[in-house]
Amino acid sequence: MKRSDMLPKNFILFLREAELASMSLCAGLTALRKANPSHTGFYTHAFFSISTGIERLMKLILIIDYAVKNNGFYPDNKYLRKFGHNIIESMKIIGSISNEYGHYSEWKSLMDDEINIEILNHATEFAIGARYSNLDELTNNKRYDDPIRSWNINVGDLILKRYPSRNERSVEDEFFDNAMDKSSVILIPGERGEFIESFKELRICAQNSEIINKYGMRHLVSIIQMLSTLLVSIRDFAQVEKNLDYPFFHEFFIPLNTPKEYWKNKKSWSPYY
Repeated sequence: MKRSDMLPKNFILFLREAELASMSLCAGLTALRKANPSHTGFYTHAFFSISTGIERLMKLILIIDYAVKNNGFYPDNKYLRKFGHNIIESMKIIGSISNEYGHYSEWKSLMDDEINIEILNHATEFAIGARYSNLDELTNNKRYDDPIRSWNINVGDLILKRYPSRNERSVEDEFFDNAMDKSSVILIPGERGEFIESFKELRICAQNSEIINKYGMRHLVSIIQMLSTLLVSIRDFAQVEKNLDYPFFHEFFIPLNTPKEYWKNKKSWSPYY
């Protein structure tokens, strides 16, 4: 008998799905740290990857928890479809699941933080429809706010209030900005829907973006840590108590579960360490 014959039928599917979730999340966090007023394409790259990664991680939790409770049988596709792309509602369901595996306090701590709630709301809105906001507005069917604008206002303003900038403008900054404004023209679509028309405005916006996206990343990592830790606990319970075999999911999320001092200022993420 081949060694591969010893693996459960769906083992490779779970491997692929966990790797997809981890890769999406790492790509999203990396893109978010690169986003700024001059490179807004990194925002949409981040939003696509982060919303996909969180959703797929949640659905791994939902599927394996279902199998644990149903003698190893998996749900049909309708079970997953009822959750759709609604990340915030799925997170509420995961709250009750977390209680069964000893992680309710971590879940509640996350959900008591208004910044985390706004991040999850933003991911939900993007996954459900805001990803089409440009095309919708071009075709007179606007349903959602621009996701870059909503990130910087709904999430960003909360972050700037809690983590205010410590950078004070120097005399050299003022001199440089005034000199550049006298000798050049700048016109950049801003992240909040306005136009940036001076170097002073660009400098302030760039500083705010750095704060918003750095602390946004930190809050996202705390959400990912809770979800990935819960997934590993369900996997271990399934193996020990139900004799169900799943991959060692923790291997896919090791970089995301290191102590905070190692990643709090991190700018580039990879699931492959």
